[in-house]
Amino acid sequence: MLKPFIHILFAIACLCGACASAREEPARVFTLAAVGDILFDRGVRAEIERHGADSIFKEVAGVLSGADAAVGNLECPLTDRHEPRPMRFVFRCDPAHAATLAA
Repeated sequence: MLKPFIHILFAIACLCGACASAREEPARVFTLAAVGDILFDRGVRAEIERHGADSIFKEVAGVLSGADAAVGNLECPLTDRHEPRPMRFVFRCDPAHAATLAA
């Protein structure tokens, strides 16, 4: 009757020992950089025309490139089509800016 209880205690002791040895290893850190809406249209389009596409990320480029992963919400499609849509706001981004997003 006592034997199963001893096995359980032994298993718990082994797990605690494994946890203790895991604590001795250096912590692994994963850095995620996340940004909100990215829009290459309207006022941002004018900024790109004046200063180039890289200019819009210059203040955060170090943070984004220094992360293990970076994600953002692109608020416009990458397209060169200009067909009007029956919507109040229609945004688009030149497909050439895909390289800027990737960088």
